[in-house]
Amino acid sequence: MAQQGWQPGQPLELKPTIITAGRRNTYWGGEGGGYVGSGDGWGLQEGPRRGEGDRSRFKQFDFPSTTADFIGEQKYNQSLIDAEYSARFATLTTDTERELAEKQQAAKASQALTETASAILDQKIAFEIIDAKKSKYASTAPLIYGLYDQNPFYLMENLTYTKLRETLASSDPIKNLGDAYTLYDNVWRAAQELKALSLSIDILTKKLSGLAKARQTLEANLAEQDPGWENLHNEYLKAIADELEIQVQLLPEYLQVELASLAGSVVGLTPDQTLMRYKNTLDKMIEKTMAAIKPIDPPLAINRNGLMIYYPAANPQVTPPLSKPELEGLKQLIYLQQNTALGVRWLSHHDFVLKSESARFLANASNAISDLAERAQQVATAQARIEAVRVANTYRLSGTAAATQAIVMTSVGTIATAEGVTVTLRAAIGAAVAALTELAASTASGLMVGVSALIYSPKLANGELPERYALGTPISTLVPGLDESTISSAVNGTIDLPVRMSSRTAADGRSEVFVVNTDGASVPSRVKVVTATYDPGQKVYTVTTSDIPPRTLIWTPISAPGDSSTTLPPAPSETPVYAGADTIPVEGRVDSFPAVVEAGFDDFIIVFPVDSGLPPIYVMFRDRREDPGIVTGNGQSITGSWLGAASQGEGVPIPSQIAAKLRGQEFKNFKAFREAFWKTVASDSELASQLNRQNLRRILNGKAPYTSELEHAGKSSKFELHHKIFISQGGEIFDIDNIHIVTPKLHKRIHGKGN
Repeated sequence: MAQQGWQPGQPLELKPTIITAGRRNTYWGGEGGGYVGSGDGWGLQEGPRRGEGDRSRFKQFDFPSTTADFIGEQKYNQSLIDAEYSARFATLTTDTERELAEKQQAAKASQALTETASAILDQKIAFEIIDAKKSKYASTAPLIYGLYDQNPFYLMENLTYTKLRETLASSDPIKNLGDAYTLYDNVWRAAQELKALSLSIDILTKKLSGLAKARQTLEANLAEQDPGWENLHNEYLKAIADELEIQVQLLPEYLQVELASLAGSVVGLTPDQTLMRYKNTLDKMIEKTMAAIKPIDPPLAINRNGLMIYYPAANPQVTPPLSKPELEGLKQLIYLQQNTALGVRWLSHHDFVLKSESARFLANASNAISDLAERAQQVATAQARIEAVRVANTYRLSGTAAATQAIVMTSVGTIATAEGVTVTLRAAIGAAVAALTELAASTASGLMVGVSALIYSPKLANGELPERYALGTPISTLVPGLDESTISSAVNGTIDLPVRMSSRTAADGRSEVFVVNTDGASVPSRVKVVTATYDPGQKVYTVTTSDIPPRTLIWTPISAPGDSSTTLPPAPSETPVYAGADTIPVEGRVDSFPAVVEAGFDDFIIVFPVDSGLPPIYVMFRDRREDPGIVTGNGQSITGSWLGAASQGEGVPIPSQIAAKLRGQEFKNFKAFREAFWKTVASDSELASQLNRQNLRRILNGKAPYTSELEHAGKSSKFELHHKIFISQGGEIFDIDNIHIVTPKLHKRIHGKGN
């Protein structure tokens, strides 16, 4: 299996690693086979012992016991290799872990790294060491098949004897013996090295999950809306793909092939679905393998010249746990026992060990892939949230309608005007602008609001995302006669507008869009100007904001760029109309409420290419205070009369005991928070005792208490919540430490500075 170069969106396909493609599964007869019909098997079957066969098949030498001497020499050399590797196996875990730690430390020695960067490097080094060992495994594995293409584990004696017979029968046995001994040593050393590599890769692989989770824990604070979030989670998926490759390659080849065959195609499946497919397949393989395990039948006793020879039930040379190459060798041994004259002694034990060890390997893979699937599911869940946010912040509308109308849009479609209403939304906005223009000379003009529409907030099916909407209208609706060249020259900058639009939650819960005069101070006048770009693939114009999360607006053009015809190019789909809300234009109503000037102004002007047929369009998004949020902040310790100083400076802070009760709670909008805030004040006996009976009744119902008449501002007569850092300047809406209590008069004065 190879996942090198895996990219997000590609299937996690299994590609079993076959070391020697086309390798024979058995060997026999004629040229050194010795297993079919010869009767010369040993160890695993009854037959002539070594050196006691038909002497006529061997070259004659002048010294005795030639075969026994040569075999003895080979066994001695093999014992030296065994001793060397036995010492290595005894400390393999410690040595492998030390190698990892030393290389990780060496990689970081000359760098000043953050804890997160260190964790990333630790994971990277582990993968690099495993990759190096995998490469060495791949280059070493073919060497073990130097004797008749067979795995030497459990067959080395047989293979050695067969090769010796072939060598002694050759035309130049003396010369060829040296080569044979070199081949013996190389094959057996390669086999032991392969075992060491497989075990060390397994040791390192067990570290990968912990390294990945340590990194993810340190990176958990990265906001999902951060531009680097998607790349980060693609890195997580890449690591999962790499780990999957390693886990599958830890399986013996015959299990890799079976897994790939049974799992089938995974094209079209997501990573987490693919991993669960593999896990479920592995679990079925485990169940099937365990069910096939049979009790061990001891080998039959042999009567040799009246002497009964008994054998143990288990082959002392086949002792679990086995490494991957050993298990592959056992699989081969069983095949030869069942299909050649090799002999069937201990076949029952061999089959028992093969199935038991296969089940163990499969269980290890299943557990590891289950962990990978869980991690992939976490990424998938997070990506689904991001995709839902992206969809909830994508607005589509017709260029034809946008060129002439004011349109309220949501991510699920535009909102139609209520039935029976004769005034258009654009006309209502124009009337509000005209009314404000007439009041421009008024000292209160900065606080006068022309209400242009009432709309029901759209509610998405999952009920979790903010109920966002936007309103778009040709800029001429707000500023008749504004020269388009003036706007175009301000692209990627700002332009001063005399009026802007925002929204608030009305008393009945509906979202109310209003127009307000700007003054450059309490109501900023500068509005960003951005340009739409044409997407030839989708045949639409798009604008994506730099906000977090970004918002994308999409228009079907009136005509394709460079096309003078009025025929629309193919559009992805018609702009849907959202039936869950409607707009009710209100013409000519002018209201006054000081808190409006603290509203967040989230708007910009979009300029389209000249050949688009679209005029500059003003777009505003719903006020952030209508979005949900979680309360943060600690408040301040209060002594004496709490609201006594609400008419001075920046007002009074929220008491710490009130902050403690509200902190961590989530509210659907700021209005809901405000009601909960006053009810919480009512539950505090010390604070409640400072209010008269009328005001106490009000706060028990979640309403703000009245101030003294001296602190009224027009019709505004109740204490208000003021954001010290204005929302329009990025102030946190639900941060208690950013909220002070003020009187209407002070609130007006704060927002009236610079008028």
